[in-house]
Amino acid sequence: MAGVTKVEIKESVEELHELLLKQKTASSFERIQALYLLKIGQVKTIQDVAVVVGRARVTVQRWLKNYQESGIKGLLTTLKSPGRPAIISLQVREQLDKELQESEGFKSYEEIRTWLKAVEGIEASYKVVHDTVRYQMKAKLKVPRAVGIKYDSEAESEFKKTATIPRSNKKHVIAPVDRQKTMRYWCGDESRVGLKTEAGRLITKKGVKPIGIMQWKRDNFYLYGLVEPLTGEYFIWEFSHLNTACFNIF
Repeated sequence: MAGVTKVEIKESVEELHELLLKQKTASSFERIQALYLLKIGQVKTIQDVAVVVGRARVTVQRWLKNYQESGIKGLLTTLKSPGRPAIISLQVREQLDKELQESEGFKSYEEIRTWLKAVEGIEASYKVVHDTVRYQMKAKLKVPRAVGIKYDSEAESEFKKTATIPRSNKKHVIAPVDRQKTMRYWCGDESRVGLKTEAGRLITKKGVKPIGIMQWKRDNFYLYGLVEPLTGEYFIWEFSHLNTACFNIF
């Protein structure tokens, strides 16, 4: 009969029946079922087997070929497809990871897309970048700590190591010479008023605190002020600079 399979099945009907009962997945059950149907003579051709198990004829042919070459073990071995290679390779991820370790980070996932294209020559969709960075690399947007444009992280670290913090601060009060005269206690301070760069959240790795570099505008002005805590009276004068000349005028 044309199409009749000539595969020699070594296992007995009883052995195949026991194997059927042990299978835990539909795929492995169908493969043993194909041998079982051929062994008991219920089907004769590969096409008949394909119809009964609900698989394509070429799929059943591949099963039987694996059985002929490697027996039951080969029949039940499932080869996983490698699939498409990742758009962002492991090597590129390692380089991106170094960038995310920096406290400056990235301003947005779109900026990461631009970095990938400019530095690595990779065209990746927003979704691919977001899923890779946010969920696989565990990096997310965070509110940065604002620092000046002249900020030096190494200098800050060195200062923290060498600076001495006084254990206590003593307050000194000068008593008036003439007790008939009233002494008024005023507190003074200076403050710079101006606008700074608008900065949103930054993307950095988990555990890396972001730092937002701020560019201050040059048209700032300074407020010099005095206030008497007892009465609430105050005096404020606007100056262009914070220097000795302005202090003397004030």
